[in-house]
Amino acid sequence: MKKNCPQRVSTETIYNFFVSLNVIPMFDIHDKGIRVTIKVPFICPIHKEIGTQYRTYDSVHNKGLSSACKYCNIEKEFASRRYNYSYVYECFEEKNATLISKEYHSNCGELLFTCNKHVELGEQKTTFAYFLVNKEICKACKYAGRKKENHYNWRGGITANIRAIGNRTEEYKTWVKNVFKRDNFTCQCCKQRGNKLCAHHLYSFSEYKVARLNVNNGITLCTSCHDSRIKNSFHNLYGTRNTIPEDLYEYIQRYQDGEFNQTE
Repeated sequence: MKKNCPQRVSTETIYNFFVSLNVIPMFDIHDKGIRVTIKVPFICPIHKEIGTQYRTYDSVHNKGLSSACKYCNIEKEFASRRYNYSYVYECFEEKNATLISKEYHSNCGELLFTCNKHVELGEQKTTFAYFLVNKEICKACKYAGRKKENHYNWRGGITANIRAIGNRTEEYKTWVKNVFKRDNFTCQCCKQRGNKLCAHHLYSFSEYKVARLNVNNGITLCTSCHDSRIKNSFHNLYGTRNTIPEDLYEYIQRYQDGEFNQTE
C-alpha cells in the first residue's frame, strides 16, 4: 500500500511564505531537504531577544496564523480580549469608585483608584482581573461587608461570651485541671499519658453554656487526636462545630480498630 507523502511545496514557496509573515527565515532558499512538515528556523524582528524560533509550514499555513512568531500571536490574542479604557472607567464608577490611572493595558496591570465611600483611605491598588471576580475592591467596603451578621462564619455573636469565660479565667483553668486529673493525664483515645493534652468538651462549648464547666462534659485528648490541623484527628475528620459525644465515641472506636495510620 502506498504511503501518504507530505504535500510537495517548493522550498522557495516556504521561504517566501515566512517572509510574508514578517519574520526572517534562517534557512537556505535552495535547500531541497525542506518539507512542509519540517520545522524551519526563523527570527522575529519584533522579538529578537527570544532568538531563533522553529515552526513548520503546515502548522502556520493550515491554522491560518497571522504570524509565525509564537509571541506575536499571543499578543494579538490578548489584544483582542483587551477592554478599552472607557469601559474599565465605567465599571469602576458602577462600584462607586473613581479610576485614577490614566491608562489601561491589561487585566493584570496595576490600577489606582479611590473609593467614593472611603475617600479618607486615599489611593488604593487593584487589577481589573481582581475587579471582575470580586464584589468589593475597597478594603474598607470589603471589611464592612464581613462584619457581624454579614460574615460567613457569624454565629449570633457568641465570641464575646466565649472570651468572657474563656481559657484565661480561673474557673476554666480549674475545669481543665479537674478533667486531666480524673483521666489520670491520659488521652482517652490513644492512651498516651502526659505530652500535650487538651480538655475536649463533649457537648459544644458555645451551644451548651450550662455545661461549660461541668467536669462530666470534658474528656482528655492529646493534641494529635484533637487538633483540627492534624490529619486524622477528631476535629480534622468531624469538624469543629456542633459535635456531640456520639461523634467522639465513634472516632475513638475507629481509632482503636486501627482505621487510621497511627504512624503518620
